[in-house]
Amino acid sequence: MSTITVRIGRSGQDAEVVLTLPAERKESEAILSALDVYRKDAPLELRAVRCEVPGLLGYLRRTDLDRPGELDKLNHLAELLENMDREQRDLLPGALDMEPIGGMEDVLRVARDLDSYEKIPGVVHEADLGRYLVDSGTLRFPDYVKPYLDYRAIGIEYHAEHSGAFTNSGYVRRKGPAPALEMEDPRDTVLTAYLQNEKTGGTYALKLPASAGRMEAAKRALGVPDLEKVTIQELDWADHEFEGLEDLDRPSLEMLDRLAKAIHDHVTTPEQRATLLAACEAMGIDRWDEMLEIAEGLDDFELFRVSDPSEYGRQLAEKMAEENYDMLVELDDYIDFTQFGEDKMQENGIRETNYGYVARLSEPLPEEQDFSQTFQ
Repeated sequence: MSTITVRIGRSGQDAEVVLTLPAERKESEAILSALDVYRKDAPLELRAVRCEVPGLLGYLRRTDLDRPGELDKLNHLAELLENMDREQRDLLPGALDMEPIGGMEDVLRVARDLDSYEKIPGVVHEADLGRYLVDSGTLRFPDYVKPYLDYRAIGIEYHAEHSGAFTNSGYVRRKGPAPALEMEDPRDTVLTAYLQNEKTGGTYALKLPASAGRMEAAKRALGVPDLEKVTIQELDWADHEFEGLEDLDRPSLEMLDRLAKAIHDHVTTPEQRATLLAACEAMGIDRWDEMLEIAEGLDDFELFRVSDPSEYGRQLAEKMAEENYDMLVELDDYIDFTQFGEDKMQENGIRETNYGYVARLSEPLPEEQDFSQTFQ
């Protein structure tokens, strides 16, 4: 049989009484009346709770015992605990931890609904959870990679994305089919930001663009409420063509995530990648937000796959000749295609970069400077 023992006093007074619940109302009122001797007008306060449910005081501390009916509710909670078996009492701390609790009504609601929860015995931290998810088949991996899996990282991400709570005896979650962790496709990762909490030394590799769940997992792993408070130690681009960009201004994590999403959504082919890099070089960017603007408006740039002005001049002349192609062939030995190509490139605002010749369609590119080092 499980009971609740509470210590109650009045605010500003040292005197206390002890109630063991459940109890008859008259009995409880008689015990509480002993506090009236000292100061009847001061509010009652719940100072301690002892029972088989650890941490219960934290959920009941705001209980207003002067409010009509609150003592009855506390007594009803004791009755519920009295009728619980060991398994249910083990479930209650986790169920309370994973639900929004604003007071006694919420505690009673969860206590009455324990049949909706289940516990995974022995899973008491993230590494246990990660191993359980793999061993149970919730997440499937080939056997040969299992010895190399980071079970803690798997558990952290799953816990951040799904409702659940760790207790001393296991992991508590709502019943029902276990929601599968959405495994990331390596092709969805644009870059990995290696983060560090300088106060604790903790590190985390955050793959971008990141889901809200992955961001929460990073916060939990680093022990911070806000990822802008951590240091970005290193960036690892999935496409090594982007590696020279580390020389840009110091980015925020939010900016990097927005950029990664823009590249993921708008830069999906080698042609688009070359266009982005050529545009960045031609525009002479030195800030990440400028690269983001280009990535989001990539259709405003055109990449010309020619090796030199002569080839561009020849292609342009062929296009201009159209049906008079035979005449162009006859004049081939008499046309300076290099000069023609250079003149037309200048006229059309086409700029040579390390990634090809590029032009901006909406307006001319900025005056040419030596921007190439950043992008080599």
